[in-house]
Amino acid sequence: MAFQGRTPDSDGGPAATPSLPAKGVHCDSSPQVTYWQQNREDALSR
Repeated sequence: MAFQGRTPDSDGGPAATPSLPAKGVHCDSSPQVTYWQQNREDALSR
């Protein structure tokens, strides 16, 4: 999993490699696109 910094083309730090749950994983077939919001009010209202 990679992370993006707050500004375009910035470094968000090292990638993470989370371990998988012991009971397996759940695949969700309803992906959604999300967008970065510039302020908290917009993020919480969408």
